[in-house]
Amino acid sequence: MTLPKGYVKPNKEEAEQKAKLEAEQKAKLEAEQKAKLEAEQKAKLEAEQKAKLEAEQKAKLEAEQKAKLEAEQKAKLEAEQKAKLEAEQKAKLEAEQKAKLEAEQKAKLEAEQKAKLEAEQKAKLEAEQKAKLEAEQKAKLEAEQKAKLEAEQKAKLEAEQKAIPQNSQNDSLITNNLNSNRLDGKQGNVDKTLENNFNYFLIWEQLQEAYLHTMKEATSSYFRLLDFWLQQKNQEE
Repeated sequence: MTLPKGYVKPNKEEAEQKAKLEAEQKAKLEAEQKAKLEAEQKAKLEAEQKAKLEAEQKAKLEAEQKAKLEAEQKAKLEAEQKAKLEAEQKAKLEAEQKAKLEAEQKAKLEAEQKAKLEAEQKAKLEAEQKAKLEAEQKAKLEAEQKAKLEAEQKAKLEAEQKAIPQNSQNDSLITNNLNSNRLDGKQGNVDKTLENNFNYFLIWEQLQEAYLHTMKEATSSYFRLLDFWLQQKNQEE
């Protein structure tokens, strides 16, 4: 077989080396591309994981902050409500205690005023009754004394007036009896003769009559005086 002109017979060894070199370069390139691809994928994966982790951490942090804020707000609201409730209860309790104290003080004051008024009224009534009783006793005593004195004076006067005529008629008889008794030595009968010349029973009846009449007039005067005194007392009050 005739070879073309200018054909150079290839060098087998060189061809093998060249093929080997090309294969190595190709393998190297593929390896580099593969490594690059893997590195990119790895970097991408790591970035995604990092981003995911950061997002999770961020979400977690935000959730924690949100939960913390809500807890604080809730705690603050509960504290405010509790403080408000305690303040209302305290104000209510103080108001009740104040009202109770005022009611007790008012009741005590009213009781004291009532007791004072009752005591004053009782003392006034007792004083009036005492004064009335004393006035009645005094007026009654004065009326009795006056009546008794007037009755005695009136009875004595009437007895004296009635005894004068009888005594004048019996003067001569008394004188004769006295002289006769002296002459007869009967001096002890003189007093008896004088006693017989006075009607003591009549005198006593006259005394009683005058006393009763005077007592009636004195009693009437006493009640008129007492009524006048009570009217004056009521007008002064």
